[in-house]
Amino acid sequence: MPRPSKKISQAKAQHHSGTRFVQQCPLVEADEEHDSTYVYHSESSGEEEVWTDLDIKDEPETGNLAEDISALQTLYSASLPPHMQSKGARTQKHPAIYKGDSRTTQWRQKRQRVEAAQDCQTLDSFFSRKPKTPNNGPLLVESEQEPLSDLEQDPALQFTLSTGLDMADLCATYLKTWLDEQGDNTLAASEAMTQHDPELHFYSEDSEYLPESAEIESAREWLDVNDEDNVEPHDTLLLVDACLKEVKKLQTSRLIKVITQLSAIAQYLSHYHCLPPRKDGAYRGQATLLDNEAVVHSVRQYLASQNLGTITPHNLCDHINKVIIPALGLTGDKSSISERTSLSWLKKLGYLCKNVQKGMYVDGHERPDVIKAREEFLRKMEHYERFMSTYDDKTLARIPPKLDPGEKEHVLITQDECIFHVNESRRRAWLLEHEQPIKKKGNGRSIHVSDFICETIGFLTLSTAQIEEQMKLPPESRLRSFTARRIIYPGKNHDAWWDLKQLVENVKDAIDVFEYTNPGMVAIFLFNCSSAHEGLAPDALNINSMNIGPGGKQKPLRDTIIPLSNPPPKPGCLDTRGLPQSLVYPSSHPNEKLAGKPKGMRVVLEERVSVWDEYIERLKGRRVVGECQSCRKSELKKDAERRIAAAEAMGQEETLANHDLAEAEGEPDEVESEADNWCCIFKVLSLQEDFATEKPMLQHLIESQGHVCLFLPKFHCELNPSEMVWGYAKYRFRNASDGKFPTAKSLVPQCLNLCDTSTIRRFFCKSWRYMDAYRKKLDARQVAFAVRKYKSHRCIGMTAEVLACVSNAAGSQNGLP
Repeated sequence: MPRPSKKISQAKAQHHSGTRFVQQCPLVEADEEHDSTYVYHSESSGEEEVWTDLDIKDEPETGNLAEDISALQTLYSASLPPHMQSKGARTQKHPAIYKGDSRTTQWRQKRQRVEAAQDCQTLDSFFSRKPKTPNNGPLLVESEQEPLSDLEQDPALQFTLSTGLDMADLCATYLKTWLDEQGDNTLAASEAMTQHDPELHFYSEDSEYLPESAEIESAREWLDVNDEDNVEPHDTLLLVDACLKEVKKLQTSRLIKVITQLSAIAQYLSHYHCLPPRKDGAYRGQATLLDNEAVVHSVRQYLASQNLGTITPHNLCDHINKVIIPALGLTGDKSSISERTSLSWLKKLGYLCKNVQKGMYVDGHERPDVIKAREEFLRKMEHYERFMSTYDDKTLARIPPKLDPGEKEHVLITQDECIFHVNESRRRAWLLEHEQPIKKKGNGRSIHVSDFICETIGFLTLSTAQIEEQMKLPPESRLRSFTARRIIYPGKNHDAWWDLKQLVENVKDAIDVFEYTNPGMVAIFLFNCSSAHEGLAPDALNINSMNIGPGGKQKPLRDTIIPLSNPPPKPGCLDTRGLPQSLVYPSSHPNEKLAGKPKGMRVVLEERVSVWDEYIERLKGRRVVGECQSCRKSELKKDAERRIAAAEAMGQEETLANHDLAEAEGEPDEVESEADNWCCIFKVLSLQEDFATEKPMLQHLIESQGHVCLFLPKFHCELNPSEMVWGYAKYRFRNASDGKFPTAKSLVPQCLNLCDTSTIRRFFCKSWRYMDAYRKKLDARQVAFAVRKYKSHRCIGMTAEVLACVSNAAGSQNGLP
């Protein structure tokens, strides 16, 4: 233990004298204008002594100065609040066992660290700091600006008013004396260091600035230090002194607290020679499992592998506690989380619980196969746009195209289906605070609508005059239907659900109506990308309808011609290119079990000799595979793998190479994609020209009538104006529906007919803006912003202009100027 200090000796002496004190304070002489009376009570004798300021002045100086100081300290101990009293005046319960955390041990350890770091230089020694003008903040307010009614009476202020001794003035005087001593000590130390080392100089306004070395200049550039924002420690003490002078003008209860804060700043400057660190933005939370990088990586990987809309806090909590934490070997009391914690983790990782709304599908837009299909679709549309009429942005007047002799005008026709439910009602309502309408359970009966729209006449239907003309004709000469709209009421014990067979009949009616209303024109039928629309004929060349081997439960497919684009045969081998090929064994086959049976994928590929030889050569001795594991995966699984790869690469964009990023996003390079094309029999045969270019049933039907059939790329419903028509009609249907089927049955056609030709042309104009934005290589979010920005136009602005607008909009949302 260290030797008893002088403070400890004084404390023991005062304790034996029978008085209490808080801290040593200098004796302050009272003002002559105040005649106050003081009472001193001694614990040892139990007597009280009364004396005044005049008695103090008239009393001759004797050796009882210590008793006077003790009396003054006793008065302060009765008025100071507990948090300002010294630790000696409060009772403390010392631990029975020494734990090595006493103040003496801490002092000794701190002293050892200071001695060990004496020869080391800090980063502040490389830079010079300039004084900074003090800010006239709320502490420098004149006392007259604060009303007396708002003054708070604290114990220190009450003691000042009752005794005439100003506690704040006493503390300020003590701080002023300390600042003067620090300034003198700093100046003396600088002079002593300069005498000891003549090459060492301190920066001042009058001294010349020494040139910096290359290391210091590079460090300054790396840290991006601004000299104007730094403050020299010695000059900061002067600022504290200036603030103290202004603080003395305050006569509120916060005066002593402000002086205490200034004292703490001054003490920190004297020890560390820099300002205290800022407390705003400091991390005050406790360490959690989410701070572990391995846990964060595993959680992100799990969330990325889930299907959209299936993530829940309960499932995440269960997976973390049962899979992630045991796999990482984390043990302890805090090695598991609750469902509420998993909810906060989802918010920290950027997930939000929000209403699922229909609109533009962002997920899947940037998938490699989707981008390729979108570019191909845009190229086809750009080719046909030359034959289409355009419409004025303001008047929506038709502007016919400039056609060469023999060319026909083309008209874009979009088709889509929609279901109206009887119990659909408005989603928002004006209600009182405690009101809640009672809604019916379930959606009710369904009303399925399939319709076609175009820019020339709106809905693909005959006008009233045209219907009258048709009625004048004999029944066998009339059109089978006067409208392309088909409404059914599917459900149990009702109409059958919509299928490809009904769609084919609907398309036949649409072609008849179009040719009657738009004579001499070519229709471009545009359908969404769905399995129902792209359905193949029963005997079409569909690889999914075939087995690897012959026979079995597989459909017999039609005959085909071996593509001429196949690789050339090897020398001495048969050239099968351009020859007809039957995919079914003949009925006279020697094997009765195979007679009239489908051949299967392997036999069909073996009959294409040049392709089979190329496949065997690329295997390099490996066994023949009918269908590999990669080809068995569905598109959902492939999307999940891409999201997992993107999650693994998150935060490592600067360290990964370009091909690594492309692989993480699911974009294989040309070499890998070429190798994958020969992975198995299923893949090789599916990429054959006759199988890959097999047309759907709708396309065969429409092209046989001399028209064009196109399909939208996946996840691009915004390119179909029919989707906007459904939203227009459903909004009016929900406002007028009463939950009864007869009412809904009559409302559906009425709400659809409210959408006139001008409105439909505006919907087409919006779709054309989407196409123009995709042609300018904008991503999905930028496209959505550009379409909202450039309204009532067929095209959007330049790419640079759109990107600048997107950047400005993002900055304004974040509160940036």
